[in-house]
Formats: sequence, structure tokens, C-alpha cells
Amino acid sequence: MAAAETLSLTRAEIEELSATDIARTIPSAELAAALSSTPFIQGGLLNLRDLGAVPGSAVRPGLVYRSAKLQDDEATCTWLASHVKTVFDLRGEAEVRHSPDPQVEGVKSVWFPPEHKPERIDLARFIEGDGSKEWARQYLAVAELYRPGIRAVLEHVRDRPTEPLLFHCTAGRDRTGIVAGILHALAGTPEEDIVYDYMLTRVGLEPGRAQLEARILAHWNIADAQNEPGWSNFASLRPTFWHTFVEGMEEVYGGFEGYVTSHLGFSEEDVETIKRNLRGQ
Repeated sequence: MAAAETLSLTRAEIEELSATDIARTIPSAELAAALSSTPFIQGGLLNLRDLGAVPGSAVRPGLVYRSAKLQDDEATCTWLASHVKTVFDLRGEAEVRHSPDPQVEGVKSVWFPPEHKPERIDLARFIEGDGSKEWARQYLAVAELYRPGIRAVLEHVRDRPTEPLLFHCTAGRDRTGIVAGILHALAGTPEEDIVYDYMLTRVGLEPGRAQLEARILAHWNIADAQNEPGWSNFASLRPTFWHTFVEGMEEVYGGFEGYVTSHLGFSEEDVETIKRNLRGQ
């Protein structure tokens, strides 16, 4: 396709790719073109992008980055040293122990353990509908479980607005997606653009999707994922997951801002400062 030849895709073309069924492989030429397009960054990190470069984003470009887990290699360390001052690791204890973040001179690493042990994923819960109801429940649990790390990201934005940061989990999908959505929402990014950023992970993870999927299946001793009830809904990424989660946040906390004040302990003045700093005002 012509877009692939120019190594650049339009938003509509990337949105189409992000809707690719999880059981299908994204064609290599189209994938390369998408990953060479804004807001993706070619820095050696999987699923790396700038929140401020997302079309429609209200976040200041060059301030907040997101990615999948960090590799301890030269490309990753070089990119981190030249772009961020602090890395926030949103993973659980076992994940960190198995694959710790690289130590980079001049870059601070921040990690807080979850408040308690996460419950084991039950694929049977994802069978209903398109999986939205269970994903919303999972995301609300993440917002509760990973409060210390989420709070630390917001404190950094409040107190160090000139110091760029990166946050990540393992895939840079769910926990990372939730934190990205909170920051977008506070900054004032329209929901359709927040969903666009959320769905970009379907494209951003494609280079490492097979390896991640294989590890998950091996952990659960699943031989045939396509015939495993609930697997497709669990592995997929759909806008309905995000919309249902937002509805849950409204019901439980009165929205993202309510979550930040009532559950993370920030004052209304803090929130206004965070908003201004995200926008670069």
C-alpha cells in the first residue's frame, strides 16, 4: 500500500489496524508503517509512545511516555538517558523480580508493590458478551490494587513538571493504559482520543505479541487458545472495554477526578496543579 511505502499511516489507517482480530497477524509492511507514525517512537522499547503526541491529546508533548517492559540493552538505556528523568514501574513483585528494570545513570527508578496480591485470572469470567464487563471489573481492581504507583506518577507531575517521565507494566497495555487514561482525562483529552491511545496498544504490541501470548498460555497450560472459552475476549483489545471501565469509574468514584481526590488523597488544589502541569500551562 502507498502509505507503507512512505512509512507513515493516517489515523484512520492506524485505527483500522488496531481493530485487527487478535487471532490474526498484522501484515509486516503495514505494521512497520504504523510503528513509524505518530505517536509511536522508534527507541528500541516495545509499545513506546508519547502521550502528548497522540492526535487530540491535551498533554504537553515530551513530558509523559508509556511503554511495555524495559529491556536491559544498549538501545533502551540510550533512549531512556536522553529522554526521561524518572521511570515508574507498574508491575507486580514477581514480574519485577523476574525482569528488573535496567539501571541507567541519571534516570531514577520508582516501584511500589501492589497493596495486596492480585486475584488469579479466571478465563471463564471473560466468556460473557465481548468481555467488557469483566475487563471493567479487572480495571477497577487495578485502580485499587496499584494505588501507590499511580499516586507516585501523579505526585511527580504535580511536583516536577519539567522532568519527563515514563511508566510501564509488562505489556504496556492494561495497567499502563489505565494510568495513561487518567492523565489524559485530567489534562482534558477528549474521550475519543483517549480510546484511540488505548487501542494503539494492539499495534504497538504486535512485534512481541506472539512471545507474550506464548508465555501466558504456557503459564496456564493451555494448548489451543482459539478453542479455550474466554480466551479471545481476554486477549483482545476493544473500545468497549474502556467505555465500560469509564462507566464503572463514574459509578464508584464519580469519575477519574473523583478517584484521584477520594481514593488517592489529592486535594482539589493538587488536581488543578496536575492539570496545568500536564498541559504545560
